[in-house]
Amino acid sequence: QHNPYSLTVEDILLGSRVLALSGGDLENFGGGRVSEVLYSVTKLLDLSYQPFITGGGHGFTYDYILRGEIHSKVHNVHFSPISLLVKYGLIFTLLFYLFILIKLKKYYDFLLKNNSDPLPYALFYFCIGNFIFSFTAYTIFVIGLFWFLMGFLSNITYEGRQIVIRVDNH
Repeated sequence: QHNPYSLTVEDILLGSRVLALSGGDLENFGGGRVSEVLYSVTKLLDLSYQPFITGGGHGFTYDYILRGEIHSKVHNVHFSPISLLVKYGLIFTLLFYLFILIKLKKYYDFLLKNNSDPLPYALFYFCIGNFIFSFTAYTIFVIGLFWFLMGFLSNITYEGRQIVIRVDNH
């Protein structure tokens, strides 16, 4: 009996969906990033339940081939959204990115009203840059400064022309 959790590169290559990837230029494109996406999504599609709703779980792994070398039991894809999708599913991934976008929009609106100090702008632009960079690498949880600054930005206010950080004692 076939166990989808023990799917290997050989199983994938024998399947009809990515047979064309074997040894081709596409698998090497972008330093193997395209190969990671294709192999991880293909393994996700081979799971027996609705994988795009719930994902493969935190322990989800996949195998892929890069320049003829087999990489086994890989946990992350170098694109944060795809990595979150294959682990946690579409619903979580969409809600996660929606949360970040709402927070960034809130900070942007705040900065438009209180535009005298350059420091919050620098912090905001760092967060925007890191958010965009997360689409090319798995950095969304790796760069702790991003989350620290997101929390910092959500707690700043202005009193007159001076930045004040709100601290709740609860």
